[in-house]
Amino acid sequence: MTATKKKMSVSLDSEIAERALKSAKDHGISLSAWLNAAAVRGLEVEDRRAATYERAKARGVPPSQRYSSAESIFEYLPKQTSR
Repeated sequence: MTATKKKMSVSLDSEIAERALKSAKDHGISLSAWLNAAAVRGLEVEDRRAATYERAKARGVPPSQRYSSAESIFEYLPKQTSR
């Protein structure tokens, strides 16, 4: 069974785009396949983070401490304004 694909246009920082292209080439896959794999990995991290938060909540950990042990892929991104 083949997953349904959705065509999108994305913008990447120049350095990130070059590194992603090189990595995709090194792995013998298309940039689209590489970006899909990166998105899957990022979503797995976010799912683990949400699960960690819920476990901490169930144990009565205060809200301000619930994310301390859960990594987010977005922690290191600069804050962006909405368009």
